[in-house]
Amino acid sequence: MGALGEVLGLLVYLGSDGLALYEGLQSGKLTIEDDDLFARQKCLAVTFDDGEMLDNKDLGVIKSLGLKFRGKQSWPSFRSHLPGFMPWYLTGAEVRFLGLAIRQAMSVAERLRKNPDILTPPQKGVYLVATATEDGKPVWRERWCKPASYETKKVQALDQQYGKIALAVSYIGSHGESVDRITCRCH
Repeated sequence: MGALGEVLGLLVYLGSDGLALYEGLQSGKLTIEDDDLFARQKCLAVTFDDGEMLDNKDLGVIKSLGLKFRGKQSWPSFRSHLPGFMPWYLTGAEVRFLGLAIRQAMSVAERLRKNPDILTPPQKGVYLVATATEDGKPVWRERWCKPASYETKKVQALDQQYGKIALAVSYIGSHGESVDRITCRCH
């Protein structure tokens, strides 16, 4: 990851809005210098860092699992990146999903070594997607498909008279709190 390969890890972008951000980065329309880039990310991340970069909670999980790591960029760190929120620890559902995504990425990487063209799309705008079907155990099925459409929603000024500005905001926080409208007065 990173233009210089200085970060080791995997980002799993979620949904069409996650994909749109990833495409913006790949095309150069978005760069690391964009002020709101990190606040817009919607992904699950595993990175491999130096041990001193991990916090006590990460180190506690590693210790409780009886795992040991040595060396630079060997210590795993797992985070959830949601728009408008600081990166945070994974929920149980996110842990399970990221585990599946890592296993699928490893499978694709192994096949990519043998055939560098397996990720070349048959037409523009389609992506190789793996879906799991439950018949007693997960069975992966891959197919090329177009992602659901995604439109950037712009914040709109609702009332600007007399110095009052109301901004329409719609998001659900990581703890389920809903914010529908924030009003501030300009003096």
